[in-house]
Amino acid sequence: MKLFSTNVMMGLKKDLDYRSMRQDLLTSNLANVDTPGFRPVDIDFSQQLREVLQADQSRLSSTTSGHISGGEISTSGDPEIVAQESEDGLDGNGVNLDKQMAALSDNSLRYRTSVKIVNKKLALLKYVINDVR
Repeated sequence: MKLFSTNVMMGLKKDLDYRSMRQDLLTSNLANVDTPGFRPVDIDFSQQLREVLQADQSRLSSTTSGHISGGEISTSGDPEIVAQESEDGLDGNGVNLDKQMAALSDNSLRYRTSVKIVNKKLALLKYVINDVR
């Protein structure tokens, strides 16, 4: 029985991995706010999402008209890390403190939301297990 490898749980795992990786990049950008010539980086998640959706569309076919088609979450690699477009300061540093803090806050909120969803799914599973006894 695949309790933790459902599409929802695998999707949540990928989301948490992505959010964790992005948090590291954003905090690195903030740590280098005073480094001359530093270029801030972020993750290009939209490109990876397009690739996953295109790959999954080819698998979403049914052999009989009554079948419900579906596919598993793609196991593609990590998202691409790209330099952010930004205006350089006098020292060539492209880190915009306000934008980085807003992105960090947004990413943190989305990470906590995904963690809450995982906790709810696990609580439901615990409830079912305890109810069976």
